[in-house]
Amino acid sequence: MIRKLLQNPACLREERGQVIVEFALIFPIQLFMTLAMLQLSHMYMTKLTVNHAAFVAARAAVVVPESNNWISDAQQEAMAAATMIIAPLAGTRETTTTDTVDIPGWNSRSGNRLERHGAAEDKTRVTIARTPNQNSGPDIVATVEYDFELIFLPDKTIMGAWSNLPGQTFQFNSNYNVSHLTLTESCTLPRNWDIGAPSNQ
Repeated sequence: MIRKLLQNPACLREERGQVIVEFALIFPIQLFMTLAMLQLSHMYMTKLTVNHAAFVAARAAVVVPESNNWISDAQQEAMAAATMIIAPLAGTRETTTTDTVDIPGWNSRSGNRLERHGAAEDKTRVTIARTPNQNSGPDIVATVEYDFELIFLPDKTIMGAWSNLPGQTFQFNSNYNVSHLTLTESCTLPRNWDIGAPSNQ
């Protein structure tokens, strides 16, 4: 083969042309697959974070003392807890604020500041509900919705069709200029004390 190429340089030029054509055909597909894998990995990591945020929100709501305003108080505490978990992953685009909060002991190198807390608040919604449980008193259900910004794969057709598949816990969100997915996770924790809750709660 080498002797043939040395004897006929035209064959070498043909081989080079073939390699360039193959590269031009394969590289865009390979690049698309690589970026898609990175985007899906980031989305899955964020989904796990939102799942943990739902647990933290439910835990914060469980310990709120009983009162006539329990739902609103619990929702406020749950929102604060969930945004602390989500803030490190929140983007800064498409939000009205990107302010920080100070948390003693969070990170002394950054002055105990939790970055992007305002962006997390803008993109996060927390709902707290109380459901009856005959065995242990009321259950506290925390539902966290987070608008995840798509860096890649912004195609509304693909993501919209995927979000309609059974069992998915996200929906395509078209309320932003940049494509977002709304990731939804819930957590239920039992509350087996303070069973005598106010009747309006």
